[in-house]
Amino acid sequence: MENRNAILDGLRLVAALAVLIFHFGFRGYVAEGFQLLRYPEIADFAKYGFLGVELFFIISGYVILMSVQGRSPRSFTIARMVRLYPTFWLCAFATFVVVNLLGQTHLATSPLQAAANIPILASVFGAPYIDGVYWSLAIEIQFYVVVAALYFSVPPKHLATALAIWVAAGAIFFVASQTLGINFRYPCSSYAGFFGIGSAIYLAENGRRSRSVWLLYLVSLVSAFIRLFAYLESASTTLHVEVSLPIMTAILIASVAAVHLSHRIRITSSRLLTTLTFAGGMTYPLYLLHQNIGYSILNRFFDEGSRWSGFVVVVVLMLVLSAFVYVIYDRPVRTALMRQLGSRRKAATVERAPG
Repeated sequence: MENRNAILDGLRLVAALAVLIFHFGFRGYVAEGFQLLRYPEIADFAKYGFLGVELFFIISGYVILMSVQGRSPRSFTIARMVRLYPTFWLCAFATFVVVNLLGQTHLATSPLQAAANIPILASVFGAPYIDGVYWSLAIEIQFYVVVAALYFSVPPKHLATALAIWVAAGAIFFVASQTLGINFRYPCSSYAGFFGIGSAIYLAENGRRSRSVWLLYLVSLVSAFIRLFAYLESASTTLHVEVSLPIMTAILIASVAAVHLSHRIRITSSRLLTTLTFAGGMTYPLYLLHQNIGYSILNRFFDEGSRWSGFVVVVVLMLVLSAFVYVIYDRPVRTALMRQLGSRRKAATVERAPG
């Protein structure tokens, strides 16, 4: 078990909890009207939880570049599909059933719309996601395609340069779309910079500190800040709230530093390593399950007088349910599939597979 993987697993749980607090403590009732109960006491804190998604993207930039090393295109594709799809299908089905059983029509999708979610890319078919958080999985898949296309076609010494060009082009397209009002389609859209940061950290921390790696790092940081500047405006117009650029910058810097330190900090306690790995494992089902199921439970079973007990119950329930899914379904299914599909890497590594 590798220290860096375990620490990154712990960071994944931090990111997932930030997103969870963002949804239940702020966005669910402020922007979307999906949640009836309000929590203004924590809104000033919870409104920054969206940056948990950006932390996920930074971690993916690091881990996916690490996981593609030594794999064939087939092996990489199998590993990514096994990592994403089986648990996604289970959690999407559970969300569809619970939302409909609890009568949350404003959160529900039709069976036909739900079927469009099977490949995750529901928006390609013009269908809504069963749960709004699935949009980030579509971005993740785009990054997998970019990494595979570049890693298996570009000489290793030019990989950082190719990634820097991809990130820079994404930033240019995004700025142009904002300025001209044209919706440009581009892999990972305005989030490419966050993946680029993670990729640059991986390369730098593994001995590739060339000028092209630092170029990738710089371009990615600029791209990420362009995204944060854009969020200032979108928060005001869509969420009707002001956010602080210095606070967002501080959170971004802390996220970047944490990913850097994940490579450098050595953990000697086997219990801590096991705990962090378990925390990372339950993060994926937690992310997939929490939002619409949580909204539905809060709306159906709690009122203004019990809103805080409802908040605690939902958070604890989501953690327990996610741990159960990880242990009973996610881990054993992925292990079995990796063995069955004949990945070039040992199936046991799925225990700590990057997400």
